[in-house]
Amino acid sequence: MLNKKAVSPVVGFVLVLAVISLSMALLQVQFLPAWEKRSEAKSSSRLLSEVSKIPEILTQSSSTVLKLDLGVRYTKYPLLVSPPSTAGYVRFIPENVTINATIAGTTTPYNRSYKTDAILVHPFYVYLSDRMYLYEYGAVFENGSNYYRPVPVVNQISFYKNTICIPILNSTEREVAGTNIPLNFFLVSKSTGIPLENVNITVETKNVNYWNHTLRAIYGASNVSVRGNDVTVHVRSITLYTPSWVVSSQKVSSNMTRAVSKIVPLSGVVYVSDNSVTPVSVVVVDQFGNPYPGVMVNATVKYGATNASISPARLETNIQGEVTFYVYGLNAGNATLNFTAGSANASVEVRVLATPVPTPVPTVSSIDLKGNLTLWNYSSTTSSYTGSLNATAKVLDINGNPVSGVPVTITLSVLYYKGGGGGTTWLVSTTTVYTNTSTTDSSGVVKLSDVSVNVSLSATISYKYAYTELSASCYGVTTSYTNYSSIASATGGGVSSAIPTYPYTICYP
Repeated sequence: MLNKKAVSPVVGFVLVLAVISLSMALLQVQFLPAWEKRSEAKSSSRLLSEVSKIPEILTQSSSTVLKLDLGVRYTKYPLLVSPPSTAGYVRFIPENVTINATIAGTTTPYNRSYKTDAILVHPFYVYLSDRMYLYEYGAVFENGSNYYRPVPVVNQISFYKNTICIPILNSTEREVAGTNIPLNFFLVSKSTGIPLENVNITVETKNVNYWNHTLRAIYGASNVSVRGNDVTVHVRSITLYTPSWVVSSQKVSSNMTRAVSKIVPLSGVVYVSDNSVTPVSVVVVDQFGNPYPGVMVNATVKYGATNASISPARLETNIQGEVTFYVYGLNAGNATLNFTAGSANASVEVRVLATPVPTPVPTVSSIDLKGNLTLWNYSSTTSSYTGSLNATAKVLDINGNPVSGVPVTITLSVLYYKGGGGGTTWLVSTTTVYTNTSTTDSSGVVKLSDVSVNVSLSATISYKYAYTELSASCYGVTTSYTNYSSIASATGGGVSSAIPTYPYTICYP
């Protein structure tokens, strides 16, 4: 016969055990993922903050270490099964950079091709959606399975209106896995900036849309083009910086060396007259294409030593990697200069020109000037007078003798004055309405007779008086006369003529 007193405790125990098991299962399935997801979100936020420091590091002038924490350490709860700690990896992705330009102020081409690395940081999460963080060209992106977006707190640091700085980043490894990964950034070659003209820069990118949009906003849509994964920007003139870095999870500074790659002349053919001197400059660049300061450059005349010489024989490059020598013209003819630094060398052609016999410049002491301007009518539509100009300028030397065969420039100008209290006036603008250059005759005279002129008045500024001035100049000597009979005013209601009747004649002096 069944003992009912014995069955009741067993059933109760089973029911309690079932409730406990159900509660533990609910905690494991529903609550634990939510708790651990918060741990992953905190880890993701910390990692993103660390990756976002890379652009700032690459703008510094010293080597540094960045520690990336890719791991998630999940909280352990009694009787619940938490995931084991996770890790991740850092991958270095090669990208191409091509630069085609000319060095500013010269015809010297500046063509460079670089391999640089983007940095992809990929943590592993159990509960959060898959995500990666990417650094390239001074910007940081968050990439998901079907999206990418730039990190809003990190503005790209490479492209500006007048300056482009592309850090050239090369890794000693392709991929590094782990929980805590140190990235050692070692500055191999500091860039001092090279002024360039007619610049075309092409970058290979993982985020074509972002760079296309960003560069169009800076340089204009017509100056940016896209082809596959390449974005090309055209700039009329910029200063380019390409500092070179090496990155590794190991200490690498002791293994990095810098070497002279080439010598680049900053001019084409050098022209110099005999018995004169002219400068010639070169820049020394390293294997990363950056100017190399502190390098000794030797200069010699390879061919044509009887026609030219160069001095000094050796110089050290300055902070811009440049050095300037001086070429002396000895005799008319050709010569070839040779520059060497280590195993690099460059040549520059020299053309020595015979000095022409100088033509003596006549000595001009003074100019006698007389003239008159006759105004015939005024057009309120064009704010201008039509008139005719007569002028005679006689050029004299120090002894009062006429000087023939010299150029004389006769100019008619309008001077705009504002007026203040107490009868004070001040000049606000000057415009030239007529100019002519002619050569003096045997009597040292230049004459203008009834020359038609159009005296246009400014309608864009405010003035109380508009005076006319006649001047004549020759070899640095100028004579001018201002007639203080105002011909117009413009004080806010448009230009008003001040001429009472026509024709109206103004004399100088």
